[in-house]
Amino acid sequence: MKKYKKGGIVYVKNPIEGYYSNYGITPFFCLTPDTPATIINPEVPCVWVRKNGPKTFMCVEFFSPVTNDLERAAIFDRNEIKE
Repeated sequence: MKKYKKGGIVYVKNPIEGYYSNYGITPFFCLTPDTPATIINPEVPCVWVRKNGPKTFMCVEFFSPVTNDLERAAIFDRNEIKE
């Protein structure tokens, strides 16, 4: 399995909804497979307990044309990352 580092660039296989997407007045936006995402932190601890869920997730930042700003998303499944 590939070792991911802060500042690295990744692409996802399927769209992933961004942080705060569709929250309050923020429109729906997502990280799409054709958008490069910069790794902010490759191993963020999950703060909730999930019996069969991941213990960590990868926080990434990307430019969203919907909000016209940098946004963040959480990648919970490393299999969603294109190699």
